[in-house]
Amino acid sequence: MLIQKSVSLGTLASLALSLAMPMAVFAQDVGVNLNAGVNVNTGTSASANVGTSANVTTSPTAIRPACDEKTMDFQTRMAKLRAEGEARLAQVRSDNDAHMQAARDEQDLKMNTRRAEQDAKREKSRVDRESKIKSETMKQAWKTYWAAIDAAIKARRDAVDAAIKAFRGTRDTAVTARRTAIDVAITIRRTAIDAAFATWKTRCTGTADERRAANKAFFEAINSARKTSQQSMESAWKTFRDTMTGARKIRHDAEKMAQDTYRAAVKVAQDALKAAREANVKAKTSVSAQGSVEAR
Repeated sequence: MLIQKSVSLGTLASLALSLAMPMAVFAQDVGVNLNAGVNVNTGTSASANVGTSANVTTSPTAIRPACDEKTMDFQTRMAKLRAEGEARLAQVRSDNDAHMQAARDEQDLKMNTRRAEQDAKREKSRVDRESKIKSETMKQAWKTYWAAIDAAIKARRDAVDAAIKAFRGTRDTAVTARRTAIDVAITIRRTAIDAAFATWKTRCTGTADERRAANKAFFEAINSARKTSQQSMESAWKTFRDTMTGARKIRHDAEKMAQDTYRAAVKVAQDALKAAREANVKAKTSVSAQGSVEAR
């Protein structure tokens, strides 16, 4: 059966993670040089502080306008990135839904076309066979056989259709659950970053050391939020994959059972037809023998 293709974990995870402020932009806005040596005690380099210069004697009042400007710029950039990320995520999901539906339509078309061809071939074979049968008894035997085959084919197709429908339903439910879990992870991450941002933007009234500490705390909060979000997304994808693995096995088992049941029904019908043939031969032999005796 056709296996539906999904957006990869790496693609969707990286897409969702891009909705938060990238660290490179954070570094630009807060003035942290990520390539320079970072003091583990303050989380900043000697030449990189938020809203201040290397001169630690600069007063908070003097530095505040520039600090506030950088804060507002960060907030604007973050909102822009989130909006762009939401648009990309919506587009990815829309494309995936369209691809999945197209794949299903193609699968249905191929299956229905194959069944129609099989039905036409079977009907032609029956017409040819029936035209060659002279015995009324065998005509009836063949009609009984064909009726049994038709019933077996219908039962098999119904079982296969039910298996496909159940598989697709499971996949739709699993996709919805996965997307919901990812949306929750994004919301939690954004909430955590927003809370950290609310604290970080108050740094402008503090001293240079306080601003360094605020930068370090904000940096760590963003990393923590992203890590937690990524773990949640990976868990959502694992649950989805596990669900689909189970669904594929259920579908495979159902299809195999349908085929086994069909073969068993065909064998019963063939055995019945064979018995009818043998009985017809015996009847003809008996009539022939009786005619020979009478002729003597």
